[in-house]
Amino acid sequence: MADHPQPPPLRRITQVYIASSAAAALSTFFALVSAAEFPSSGQIALALALATGVALAFLFPINAGHREMFTVETVAVIPAILLFEPGIAILIAVVGSTVAMALRPLAAWLPRELRQWDLAQEIFNLSFMTLKVAAGSLSLWLVQWEPEQANFSFPTPVAPTIVAGMAMYIVDRIGLAGIIAYQERLSLPSVFSDLTLGAQPVEHVQYVAQLGIGLLAATVADTYPWALLLLLLPLASVYAALQRHVAMRRRAEANLAAAQEVADLGSLDWDLRKDDQRWSNALYHLLGLDPTTPATVETYLKLVHPDDRPAVTPCTTSSASIPRLPPRSRHISSSSILTIAQPSPPRSTPPARGLPTRLTTGSFGRTAKSASSTRAAKSSSGATAGQPGSSGRCTTSRSGSGSRSGSPIRRSTIR
Repeated sequence: MADHPQPPPLRRITQVYIASSAAAALSTFFALVSAAEFPSSGQIALALALATGVALAFLFPINAGHREMFTVETVAVIPAILLFEPGIAILIAVVGSTVAMALRPLAAWLPRELRQWDLAQEIFNLSFMTLKVAAGSLSLWLVQWEPEQANFSFPTPVAPTIVAGMAMYIVDRIGLAGIIAYQERLSLPSVFSDLTLGAQPVEHVQYVAQLGIGLLAATVADTYPWALLLLLLPLASVYAALQRHVAMRRRAEANLAAAQEVADLGSLDWDLRKDDQRWSNALYHLLGLDPTTPATVETYLKLVHPDDRPAVTPCTTSSASIPRLPPRSRHISSSSILTIAQPSPPRSTPPARGLPTRLTTGSFGRTAKSASSTRAAKSSSGATAGQPGSSGRCTTSRSGSGSRSGSPIRRSTIR
């Protein structure tokens, strides 16, 4: 599959937002760290262990799917919040994040885009790490939790863990919503709603799981700090199993890419909920595009023949039904005019709240062998009626095309 394209430059308002967040984080950091008491030798050792946990969480993210990775730093942050003063908890999180930031370019196991160092991104990440840990620590005052007199008898620590987790989650979502809204010119409330209420249930489940494991780690650390090492065993086992699954999936993708190259096929996967499309390298080649070109509806429509574009556009912009290409439409590539035909109806995943979430459809394409054969095809067949689509406006389009003489037959499957 094609690499993820480079992000566009930051807008001026986005830069101001990052700078303001950094200023707020810096003042919060110095205010709380200066107010904290110097920890004992035993607390220093525990703090270093938790900071190491934060660094490891960022250096070994868990792969959850295409372009989806999550980190489990909350497992190490929750014990820091429950066992240390706010200033020390922030110091633990910042030190761990900074170490991971310094080592990430050397982590060969990470994807290339995660190893790239970007100053604005690192400032943003450190700023909101500071702010969300501060929010989690200070929120404990609402439930009268004192880290110096921590009581882990059930159910005493449950409410503080939930309150701190909610505070960190809200601050983290606000920070992410702000960067997206300002950079993409979107409404901040709507983006925040999408990131919270619109998030997939599995995202909430994994965050709650991190809170639970974090509380377990805090309970163990309060009694037997050395036993924290035992928690690394199941986490390492889960990580190794998931990495093995990822390796098998990448091997299958490599085999699919090789088969597509031999058969001149292409594939497309469209996550309708996130509006995220994934095009194979073979499909990019079939359409005459560079693999770094963004896989979007706009990119696709630019390739559609001007005569067919009015019929294709409504099929890719309808949000009330399953997007579907017309049965036949022509696409201009760098070397020819390609006819895309869809012989079977598209398939989608089970709908969520009445709307499909992912589109899978099969198509094949060909280029005309000569202009004379194309004219003959046009005179004999004319406009071809298509199969009924999701929308009544997307039921017909033209067939046949003209291109260079002697162009080879090409096929593409859009999945």
